[in-house]
Amino acid sequence: MPPWLKDSAVLVALITVSGGTFGTLISTVANFFINRRDTEVKRGHSEIIKSLDILKNDNVKIRADLSNNAVEVAKVKANSKDITRYRLFHDMTKEIMAGSTTLEKKREITKLFDSYKMLDGNGEIEMMYKEEFIDLPLREEKNT
Repeated sequence: MPPWLKDSAVLVALITVSGGTFGTLISTVANFFINRRDTEVKRGHSEIIKSLDILKNDNVKIRADLSNNAVEVAKVKANSKDITRYRLFHDMTKEIMAGSTTLEKKREITKLFDSYKMLDGNGEIEMMYKEEFIDLPLREEKNT
């Protein structure tokens, strides 16, 4: 063994230098992996933010579509109610003027009246149905 390796001060110095070098090497390798992980986390975070922005934009579009659909549904409902009211008024008037109705017409007008009520129909048609039409006597169907 060389004489300088026998000196304890030299040995301590060698151990200290090699420990520092080894520590620096470990620290450098650890920092490399930490920085790599941080870069991947940042990239993933950016992708999540982009996805959330896309979802937010889609949500805004969906809400706008729903709002437009609600307006259109309200129009269709009002239109259906008006058509149903017209049909009920004319069919019931015809039967009331005849003084009687058939079982089949009573069934069909009752179904139509129920639909009219589901569309929030009321007023004159409801009064006409309950006070005049529903109590009409039944006549036999004519075979044509």
